[in-house]
Amino acid sequence: PADVAIVTVPGLHGSGPGHWQTRWEARFPEWRRVEQTDWSTPELPRWSARVGETVRAALAERAASRHKRRVILVAHS
Repeated sequence: PADVAIVTVPGLHGSGPGHWQTRWEARFPEWRRVEQTDWSTPELPRWSARVGETVRAALAERAASRHKRRVILVAHS
C-alpha cells in the first residue's frame, strides 16, 4: 500500500548478497534498509539511533502527502 514504508533491519554482521532481506530489497527497490557503521560490533544506543533515523526518513519521505504514513520493520536476529 502507498501509505506503508518497509524498512529492513539486518542482524549481526548485516545481510549479505544472498540473504533473504537483500533479495527482497532488490525486488522492492522502494524499501529502505537500516545501515550500521559496524555490523560486527553491536552497540545498542548507536544501533537504535540509526533505526530511529531510518524510520524518521521513511516517514518524512511522503510528508507532503495527505495520507498518514506507517512504517513496518522487517528485522532479522
